Order: sequence, then C-alpha cells, then structure tokens
Amino acid sequence: GAPVNSHAISGQFSARSSGLGIGCRNVLINGTNPFAGAFFSGLIDEVSLYSRALSATEILNYYNASK
Repeated sequence: GAPVNSHAISGQFSARSSGLGIGCRNVLINGTNPFAGAFFSGLIDEVSLYSRALSATEILNYYNASK
C-alpha cells in the first residue's frame, strides 16, 4: 500500500498502427521486437490507461473496489 519508487516523465502517447505493447521492452512501429526474449515473465491483470497520473487515493480506492 505504499509507493516504492517514482520518477517524473513527460511526453505524449502517439498513435501506432501496431497497437500498444504491454509487458515488453520495445515493439517497433512495424510490430516486431528487436529484443527477443525481453518480454515480461509473468501475468499482467486488469490493465487500465489514463490520460493523467492517478492520485494515491484514487489508486487505493480502485484497489479496494477490486478486492
């Protein structure tokens, strides 16, 4: 229930014809991965994307609602 690490980033998401890569190190715009074997080894469940950073309270409320 407590943050372990954080850092500020800036920039924008850009539209890609190959879609969104979740759990992989890098996916090129043509959909290929030049880093074979660099995928996340595990499960990613209930992914949500937001146009802004969520506050700690919003994250806690989301966590509590999904129990």
